[in-house]
Amino acid sequence: MINYAQTPVAWALTRGMAYMLKVDLGKAAMDGWLTRTEVDALVATCEACPQKTACSQWLKQAHGAPCVAVFCPNQQRIEALALRM
Repeated sequence: MINYAQTPVAWALTRGMAYMLKVDLGKAAMDGWLTRTEVDALVATCEACPQKTACSQWLKQAHGAPCVAVFCPNQQRIEALALRM
């Protein structure tokens, strides 16, 4: 499993958003659906996003909704990945 010790919040939020569409980013990378560079880019985008508090709250309230928050800067990439898998 991929671990981002330097950016634990961004890694958790990115994984959480992906999981809403049943995408396991660690598994996707291990299975070749994503490169480590692509996962790094998702996490870096999240790290730069100013919406971490809103994201965390959205994930707590979404309760398994099959969608990614519209304000998520990774929304399109995660949705595209979910369609490919």
